[in-house]
Amino acid sequence: LALVPIFKQGMDYLEKKGVDERMTAFAPKMYRKMTLYAGLFSVTEAPDATVKRLLSDAEGFKVAIDKGSKEDAISAFETFRTHVPKGVGYFDLKVPSTYE
Repeated sequence: LALVPIFKQGMDYLEKKGVDERMTAFAPKMYRKMTLYAGLFSVTEAPDATVKRLLSDAEGFKVAIDKGSKEDAISAFETFRTHVPKGVGYFDLKVPSTYE
């Protein structure tokens, strides 16, 4: 769960400032962390359906940032977050106890 604080940092900035030059520069790092996080949920070494869905969600986030759409990026991240399986890896950025 050490990746989640990076998500929190990025989303806090996105919600406050929108998609500006700084967010555009930070987004590739956040996207990469999202893909790494997605890979944690594979039952086998090969990506399964859950991982593929999370990777697709991460791609949607990246596309929204590239388009400069704050609302789409927030929505795409929330989709990613809600697709994370309940249990050990689940987190809610509004509830620090789920990721600290």
